[in-house]
Order: sequence, then C-alpha cells, then structure tokens
Amino acid sequence: MENSFSLGDLITLCLFLITVVGGVIKLNGRFDGRVREVGRRCDHLAEELAGYKLQAAEKYASVEHLKDVEARLAVSIDRLSDRIDRLINRIDRRTDAGNH
Repeated sequence: MENSFSLGDLITLCLFLITVVGGVIKLNGRFDGRVREVGRRCDHLAEELAGYKLQAAEKYASVEHLKDVEARLAVSIDRLSDRIDRLINRIDRRTDAGNH
C-alpha cells in the first residue's frame, strides 16, 4: 500500500480547502452583515427609547411632584373645611339669636 499523493490528489485537496475557506469567508460576511443590521436596529431602538423617556419625563408628573401637590391639596382642603365650619357656626349663632 502506497502513502503517496499524486499531483491530481494534491490539486483536489487544494481546491477543496479553497472552497471550504471561501465558504467560511462568505458565511462570515453574511453574519457580519446581519450583526451590523442588528446593531443598527438596536441603535434605532435605543434612540426611540431615549425619546420616549424624554417625552414621559416632560409629560408625566414625578412622584415627588405628586407628593408636593397632594400636600398642598391637603392643606387647602383643611383650610376650606375650617372656613365651612366657621360659616356653619355663624349660621347656627344667627339662627339661635333669631329664635330667642
């Protein structure tokens, strides 16, 4: 049994290796293109998310702002309640004074 390669065998092996290497390079190029496309899409989504965050920050109230508004409303309601109580007391006094 002979372990020698003929010129034809060597050429066939070289062509096979070139074909495999070429296929790997082509697949790598396709994957690189897809990776770049995914990167572009991610960048676009990141820009959209940043825009949404800005819009939300401008449009919606923060928790701190809501707490401040709630505190001011509570104070205003308490003051209004005090005024209504004083008004009712005045009406009661006038009603009592008119009955005597």
